[in-house]
Amino acid sequence: MVRKKSLRWMAGLLIVLVLTACGSPEKETEKKLGPEPPLPDIQTADGVNIKVHQSSYCWTNGCADYIGPYHMLKDSEKQTVAAGAELRVSFEGRQPDQVSVSLFSDDEIVDVSIQDQVFHAPEEAGVYYYLLSASWVNKQNSQVSDGSSAYAFAVEVTGEIPKQVSFRLTLLGNWPRYTPAIH
Repeated sequence: MVRKKSLRWMAGLLIVLVLTACGSPEKETEKKLGPEPPLPDIQTADGVNIKVHQSSYCWTNGCADYIGPYHMLKDSEKQTVAAGAELRVSFEGRQPDQVSVSLFSDDEIVDVSIQDQVFHAPEEAGVYYYLLSASWVNKQNSQVSDGSSAYAFAVEVTGEIPKQVSFRLTLLGNWPRYTPAIH
């Protein structure tokens, strides 16, 4: 009798172990984040990598607060990109649930449109300072953050996207008049 109960208990334990082992390892790693915020890769469409610096974050190991992107990077070398260049953001491992990009210039902060982890450099030449913010939401409770981090980077835009010029023909009396229109 004792032997039957022992075998049933062992068979039950074996079933539990097999079911636990069959759990998807992807889901398990998806729940966990590393010990520190991952640095994103930011790359232009033609493969130029933009140097990214860790900024303020709250993570599993605590929180840290950094100065703004301009003061952090004003003396560092800037990556040169073409006017209007496409910039793509990617993270290794678990992807953030929310990503936003802000442009810092002349004591002004402007939100940059980002869609499917892609945004564009400004169309005018100059040096631009960015702050990328990412957050990872807890899968069991969407009102809880698993971590959030900001990243600073700067680019120097060279050249400008040429403005399209067209002419409009208007009749003034019997004489045609051409009026340039810049788009």
